[in-house]
Amino acid sequence: MRNFLSLRSAVILVAASLLSPSAAAQAVFTPIPSPFQPAIMPYDGSCYASGGSGGWSTVRVSADGNTVAAVVYRPLLVPGAAPRSAVVWTEAGGTQVIAQDLFAISSEYFVPTGISADGNTVFGDQWMWNRTTGLQSLSQTLRSLATNAGYFFGSQILIFSSSQNGSVVTGIVEDTINNRKDYFLWQVGSPQLQILPTNAQFGPDYYRFHAISGNGLVVGGSVQQPAPQFGSLYTAVMVTAAGSTAISTQARGCNFTGVWDLNFDGSVAVGTQETSGCSMSAFRWTPAGGLVAFGPGGSAAYACDATGDVVVGDYINFGVAGTKPFLWTPTLGFRDLQSELVARWNLGGALQGWTLLSATDVSADGRVIVGTARNPAGCEQAFVVRFPANPASVVSYGVACVSAQGTMQLQSIRPPYVGNVAETRCAGASPTALQIGVLGFGPVSVPFDAILPQGVAGCDLLVAPDQDRWLSVTNGSATWLLPIPAQQALLGVTYWQQVVRLDAAANGLLQSVRGSNGLQSTIGRY
Repeated sequence: MRNFLSLRSAVILVAASLLSPSAAAQAVFTPIPSPFQPAIMPYDGSCYASGGSGGWSTVRVSADGNTVAAVVYRPLLVPGAAPRSAVVWTEAGGTQVIAQDLFAISSEYFVPTGISADGNTVFGDQWMWNRTTGLQSLSQTLRSLATNAGYFFGSQILIFSSSQNGSVVTGIVEDTINNRKDYFLWQVGSPQLQILPTNAQFGPDYYRFHAISGNGLVVGGSVQQPAPQFGSLYTAVMVTAAGSTAISTQARGCNFTGVWDLNFDGSVAVGTQETSGCSMSAFRWTPAGGLVAFGPGGSAAYACDATGDVVVGDYINFGVAGTKPFLWTPTLGFRDLQSELVARWNLGGALQGWTLLSATDVSADGRVIVGTARNPAGCEQAFVVRFPANPASVVSYGVACVSAQGTMQLQSIRPPYVGNVAETRCAGASPTALQIGVLGFGPVSVPFDAILPQGVAGCDLLVAPDQDRWLSVTNGSATWLLPIPAQQALLGVTYWQQVVRLDAAANGLLQSVRGSNGLQSTIGRY
């Protein structure tokens, strides 16, 4: 078995990276302007323009990274809370007001709670806006849906998050008359709510769900139960139509414990867990690794990208007022976002006078981050950071051969990013056959029966065989994990992969040789 990076391979990788024009691209920091003058709070003199910090995110970004939804503040006409408007912002169109007065249409949380992947639909706790149909209050619609589902007609019903395509939302129904507090999925526009089942482990107590996976099948949040002696216990949970699953231990309730966001398919959850001494820490959960706290004390993870490998949030910088935003990836680990932008991306000039406070959302590809900051005038203002467009790409080519176990379809599970592990999976595999992963730095098309007499007609070798390795088989699939070194020189490098299957006869001699389709992959950066 040969190593992944042979001398020949390393030379090719470095040479390709030097020719890559994207390697010199820069990150861009852009403040989100408000169409109004900032609001000055009379009780403490604090100033708000757009965004605004706090437990509820007021800045969200579409999955494609092109549209930002936020709250902007208007000057106070009378002492009290500043009137707020909802806006969307794009680089081409600037700031557009989509809800002039959130007090008139919001029940509890005056923030955008969800945004579709294309930025054409934005949700609030009891409202939605669409670029075509405009603003729509959902208060009466949601209340009627709750009443039809058997809840008291005055029940509180709130939307907390939406799927990527904007067709499914999740939220809670709180029926204080009948002591029912349930969580739901709603196919927007359908005549009924889907009340998700309560797991017997938790009982009918208090649930609050802040997140829904991009595909709309998994929700995440927190469940609250009375403690044996006093107070409440909080547990981070993930919920599907099959029931609730605890992913954290129970916490006393000094600080929030729960899921704030899920990746596209719901296989990764991020959030906050209370730790010892009433402190809290950001966490990332996966089925294989369980819940892993990765942040310092006082940290909270608010959002992740489609793969769950780019996580953003904020943390308390003890001894300094306010919070600071962070960025986490498997390559970088935990990084202060402002320090990262200054040290690695040369944005010291653009950030002069700015203090970043929180990172509240990230695009599907992980390269657009939004949040709140304090501008040079001392007012809180939303911002967007756009990292260079260096996405990983994977393209299938060639014909997948058929085996007794089915078509040998090779597909990308996790694309190749610098410093991460790329994962591909080949169906139609057998534990009694030998599956070999072939990696090369160019495609070929050579019939297997021209190489060996046991080659299956119509099946071709599709990759120049520079590297190979045996692959393990589980549940009929051969999994190929390919570590990509944390070297920026690999950015933009392209390689090719194929799985070749060798079947033996009863006497142990080679019987047949066939292969999967090929994959052409280009290494990207977060």
